[in-house]
Amino acid sequence: MKVRLHLDAKTFFSEEAWTTIHEAFEFYIKEHKLDVYDYKVYVKFPSEVESVNGFELTRGYCMTQFYDDRGKLKPLRFIIKISRGSSMNKILEVIFHEMTHVMQEVRGDFQRLRDGSEIYQGVHYSVDILTKPTYNQYRNFPWEVEAREVSYSMMKKWKEARGIKESFWTKLINFWR
Repeated sequence: MKVRLHLDAKTFFSEEAWTTIHEAFEFYIKEHKLDVYDYKVYVKFPSEVESVNGFELTRGYCMTQFYDDRGKLKPLRFIIKISRGSSMNKILEVIFHEMTHVMQEVRGDFQRLRDGSEIYQGVHYSVDILTKPTYNQYRNFPWEVEAREVSYSMMKKWKEARGIKESFWTKLINFWR
């Protein structure tokens, strides 16, 4: 899997932060063995992330571009946008969250249908529920629940691999997530 960071964003990060961002993507790819896939992931860091499905997103999102393979939509590339206004901790969480969506696509959990609906792990989600969900419905879509869980797990592994200890307050906050 090839991750390409948008170089314009390099001017907004210190060399240390930029290296950390690169390492986070590589860490995720290695941890989930995504290097066997030949997809391109483009990452941009706008000052703000636009709204998606009517929700104001403050951190980031992943968009898939598809191609038609004999009537079936298949992923061609992924575009991740992450707000550069976030703390490094939040940027790392977003990297792990959005890369989970990439992983969900490449392992075949999603089947996109031409009418705009989706099948996720065998369950059909209609266009209406996908385009006009309430905030709680959106947060409880199974792919979002998985992405949050994987993100928290990856943050823990990331910190452990670097010998970073969490404070009592961070542990307490993570417990209640």
